[in-house]
Amino acid sequence: MIYANIYTGIEDDNTSKALAIGDGQILFVGDEEAAREFADEKTRICHFEEAFVCPGFFEAHAHPTFGMRKVSGVDLSNLHDKERYKDVLVRFADEHKDEDFIYGQGFAVDAFGESGPEKEFLDRIFPGKAVAIWSDGCHDYWVNSEMLKRAGITKDTPDPDHGKIVRDANGEPTGFLLEAAGGLAEAAFPPSTVEAYKRSVLSFQDKVLPLGTTSLFEPLIYEKNEIEKAVRAYTELRDEGRLKLRVHLAAWLRPCDDVDSFITWIDGLRSETGHGIVELDTVKLFMDDVLEEKTAYLREDYDSQPGYKGECIWESEALTEACIKVITAGYSTHTHAIGDGAAEAIITALERAIEEIKLNDRDLKIPPQTITHLQVLGADQAERMARAGIVGAINTYWHYLEHSYYYSRDLPYLGRERAEKEYPMKTLIDAGVVLTMGSDWPVSEPPAPLNGMEIGITRREPGHPEQEPMNEDEKISADDMLRIITVNGAVQTGDTERLGGLKRGNIADFVVLNKDPRKCDPYEIHDIKICESYINGKKVYESL
Repeated sequence: MIYANIYTGIEDDNTSKALAIGDGQILFVGDEEAAREFADEKTRICHFEEAFVCPGFFEAHAHPTFGMRKVSGVDLSNLHDKERYKDVLVRFADEHKDEDFIYGQGFAVDAFGESGPEKEFLDRIFPGKAVAIWSDGCHDYWVNSEMLKRAGITKDTPDPDHGKIVRDANGEPTGFLLEAAGGLAEAAFPPSTVEAYKRSVLSFQDKVLPLGTTSLFEPLIYEKNEIEKAVRAYTELRDEGRLKLRVHLAAWLRPCDDVDSFITWIDGLRSETGHGIVELDTVKLFMDDVLEEKTAYLREDYDSQPGYKGECIWESEALTEACIKVITAGYSTHTHAIGDGAAEAIITALERAIEEIKLNDRDLKIPPQTITHLQVLGADQAERMARAGIVGAINTYWHYLEHSYYYSRDLPYLGRERAEKEYPMKTLIDAGVVLTMGSDWPVSEPPAPLNGMEIGITRREPGHPEQEPMNEDEKISADDMLRIITVNGAVQTGDTERLGGLKRGNIADFVVLNKDPRKCDPYEIHDIKICESYINGKKVYESL
């Protein structure tokens, strides 16, 4: 039995003071007097006095398995400076003299100017070794000469579709591989292992349980054989009793894939998941890539490049047909859309797909559909998302001006009018869109939901009231942000019957905070302490 100030996430319930838990479920939530009938001499009573209890935090978009490059390699996150990169890389090289292949992650593209990083920088530090470092946005690679050699990338290698090998004035690769060009290097990486993925997942779990996260969604953006290894990593951790987080997974569907064969394959993988712990129930789609490389797809031209809007990864008819087949097969979609052109493509495809599915089978239950990132979006598109019931998985961790790319990329590429309106939130809420929040870790570090909550309320970096805000018109309330990081996750995953708030019969996933984030100074939210976290009614974290 828990006595505290309780936020249930249920509309119009603001008075609950007691929570009774048994066999992993909520037996009662309400006032203290009525709760007494659920207690006996064996009941453990917890009085938290001024503490605040709420549903566990939902991580709506993160990549724990990507962390393999951090866990096994060199981490350049949050440095943003070539000299600091050099110091970290030199130290890593010194400590790993016997390694032939070096992973890494976290360099900022704009730390090197418009042309990006160069192979010679890494050649001097790692002579004779192959090096591949992922960008902080996890879209581009910085590689050295040995890595280019092993991958067979030369001046004669053509750019792949939706990718670019950056070249110098003589046509030689510089060591900067954009988007799909990174796949050329990945093909020459040493084979990954299920054990490496397991270590990465456990590392992420150790990171986020103290931050209040109890559930997460991970899109597995790999080739099929790597997706199979990642799914095995999760299911083995589940079977070994080491996976505490509740996990939903997505498998990546590309335009080159045969959709029918893909569905047969994912159906087989899905049969290995389940048990309410690991669920493979979603298909990941990409409409575009990222704004900082001008690979986001816009409705209007880039301000810095008239006549160019970027490219949509999918053709409209193929996209609509894929959505129809995926949704009919019982899968949700989770779509990457940075530009408003990309958002237009997937909103239109989902509208058409849902309309056709309902014409053919009115009784078919449509699973949740989600669009993530939504950096550039029109108010008209927000309204259409709401009408279609599309969830928006936003990344408030990027919703402030001091985020590394605003001044160096967003402003010159979009122009002031669009840049000042990027990353909408209030526009989406006012339209009626259900929002969730993801960190896109390892893109954002740390993946702390309370940090994201503070940014959503202030549109400033956590703890920095002196900063100029990013478009104050898009600020939202603390009440809205709390719902976004807690109960709205059940809408994205379609699990509202079990996790849609703290109510009788629901699963007991909740966290205990030392104060109510809705009632404190918004610039202090990031400092709120997570006292305890519970999953299935079992304590999985307790602060010292």
